[in-house]
Amino acid sequence: MVTRQQLQRLRLAELTTAADGWGALMGAMDAARTRTDHGIAAPVRAEQKGEAADAMAARLDRLGRNYQYVYQESGYLRSILAALADELAPYQRALNAALDEAHEAGFTVGDDGSVSYPAATTPAPGSSGAGTARGGDLQAPYLPGHTPQDQLNPNRAKAQEIADRIAGAVRAATETDERYARLLTKVTAQPDYAVTDATWADVAADATATRALTARALHLDAIPSTNDPKANAQWWNDLGPERQQEYLALYPDRIGALDGLPAAVRDRANRVVLAEQRGLVEQQLAELGPLGPEPPFGDPRIPATTAAWRHWEERRKAREPLEGRLKGMQALQDRLDAGDRGESADAYLLLFDLKGNGHSAVSFGNPDAADNVVTYVPGTGSKLSDIDGHLKRAADLQNAAQRADPQRRTASIVWQGYDAPQGVFSDAMEAKFADSAAPSLDRFLGGVRVAHEDAPFTSTLLGHSYGTLVAGKAMTVESTPPVDQVIFVASPGVGVDHARDLGLPPEKVWSATARNDLINLAPPDPGPLAPLNPNAYARWFDDHSILYGNDPTSSAFGGRIFQVPPGKAPGSDGFMPAHSQYWEGDSLQSLARIVTKGKPN
Repeated sequence: MVTRQQLQRLRLAELTTAADGWGALMGAMDAARTRTDHGIAAPVRAEQKGEAADAMAARLDRLGRNYQYVYQESGYLRSILAALADELAPYQRALNAALDEAHEAGFTVGDDGSVSYPAATTPAPGSSGAGTARGGDLQAPYLPGHTPQDQLNPNRAKAQEIADRIAGAVRAATETDERYARLLTKVTAQPDYAVTDATWADVAADATATRALTARALHLDAIPSTNDPKANAQWWNDLGPERQQEYLALYPDRIGALDGLPAAVRDRANRVVLAEQRGLVEQQLAELGPLGPEPPFGDPRIPATTAAWRHWEERRKAREPLEGRLKGMQALQDRLDAGDRGESADAYLLLFDLKGNGHSAVSFGNPDAADNVVTYVPGTGSKLSDIDGHLKRAADLQNAAQRADPQRRTASIVWQGYDAPQGVFSDAMEAKFADSAAPSLDRFLGGVRVAHEDAPFTSTLLGHSYGTLVAGKAMTVESTPPVDQVIFVASPGVGVDHARDLGLPPEKVWSATARNDLINLAPPDPGPLAPLNPNAYARWFDDHSILYGNDPTSSAFGGRIFQVPPGKAPGSDGFMPAHSQYWEGDSLQSLARIVTKGKPN
C-alpha cells in the first residue's frame, strides 16, 4: 500500500527519466537490428560461403530477432512507466494541495494522513475543543460541516474535508500502483537465449495488457479512423519521434494498416504483428496437440464411421485453417528474411492481418523511393495460405523490371488485401468480392502515392484474372484514378465496357490473354429476366462480351493489346495451365517493359 509520505515524496521526474531510458533503448535496438541485418549479415551472406559462413549467418539472424524482441518489450516498459507517472501526477497534486491547506489553517497532518485541529477560537458551550479527523469517518445522516460537533467547532469540518482528500489521493495512488505493479510482473524477459514463436505469443499478451492499462493515460487512442491517406500521413508527421515510437510499440496492428504512412514504418509495425500472430497460432496448434495417424474409417460392412475416426476428423478440421495460416506466415517471413539477407530486393510488409482469408501486401523494393511502382492484384483462389506463389510473381517482376531499366528503381508490390472468391465456377461468378475490395485497393494505392518521396514516379496497377475486376473497379472509386497506367492479364472483364471509362487515356490501358487461356470464354450474365427475353443470350455469342463487360483484349474495349505466348494447352498440365503463365518468359518481359518504359517492346 502507498503511504501518504511515499506519495508526497514521489519523484515523478525519475519515472519519466526511466521511461525515456527505455525509449532510448528502443532506438538503440532498432538501429542495432538494422545494422546487424543489413550492415553485417547481408555482406556475410553475399561474400562468404561454407559451413562457417552459414553458422555465422544463423547466429546473426538470431541476434537480429533478439534485438527486435528487446525493442518491442522496451516499448511496453516505456509506455508503462510513462503512463504510471501520468496517472500518479494528479493524485500527488491533490495530496500536496490538501497538505498546503492544512498548514495554512494551522492543522497538523499525521503520518497516517489524519488531521489534528485546534479548538475553536471562541469555544461554544459544550464544545469538544481540539481533535483529530481521519479520512473516511462517517458523518451520516448529516451533511459535511453540519454535524452538531461541526457547529460547535468549525475547525472540525475543515479538518475532516482535508483528511478525506488526503485519504482519497492515497487510496487512488495505491490502486494505480497495484495495477501497474501487476502489469510490470508480466512484462518480463523470457529466460531463453533464442526468441521463439512462444516468445512472440508472450509479447502479444504483453501488448494487450499494456494497451488496456496505458492507452487512456497516454492519450494513445487517437489513431485516425479516416480513410484519407493524406490525413493519416499528416497525423503521423505531427506526432514527433517519441510519440511515434509509443504508437509503434503499443499499436503495431493499427499503425501497419494506415495507408499513407512511410513504407519503412508500416513494415516495422507489420513485422511485429506477423511475429505475434505466428506465435499465437503456434500456441493454438500446440493446445490442439499433434494430429497423429488417421485411424480406420470404419467397418466396410457397416456404412458408419468409428468414434475414433470422427474425433480425428474433428481435430483435423480444427487444425487445418491454423496450419494454412502458419504456412502463409512462414512464406511471408521467408521472403522478408531473404530481403534482409540481400538475396532479393529489400522486402517491405505493407499490410498484414488474419481477418477473413488472411490479408497481406509485400513490396519488393522501397515504393517510397522508387521510380516505378507496380501493384499486382491476384484473383480467384488467392488467400494467405497460398501467398507464396504470388510473392514469387511480384519478386520475379521486380527483377525483370530492374533488368529492363537498370538506371531506374522499380518496386513491385503484391496486394492481397481482400477476400478473393475461392471457387472458379461458384463465387467467382459474382462481382460482390470486387465491389468490397475496390475501396481498400484505391486507398492503398493512394497511400503509396502520398508516402512517396517528392520525386515523380510512375504507378502501375496490374490485375490478373478476377483481380482485373478488382483493379477495374478500384480505378473508378474516385473521379481521379489512383495510378498512371493499368495492365489486365487473363481478364474475365473489368467492370466497364471501354478503356476510357477507367479515367485514363486508352493508350495507358494494356491487356493480354494467352490463346490457350480459356478465361476469355467466360460468358456474360444474361440477366434475371433472360428467360423472358431470348435476345439477352445473344451476348454469349458475340466476339467481345465476357462475364464482366467487354473483353479488354477486344477491339470494342478500345485499349492497347500486347502479345503473349499461347501457353500450355488446356489439360496438358492441369485444367488451365496457360492461365498462370504470364510471369514467365516473353510475357514477363513484356510486363517489365510496360512497367518501366510504358510499352511492351
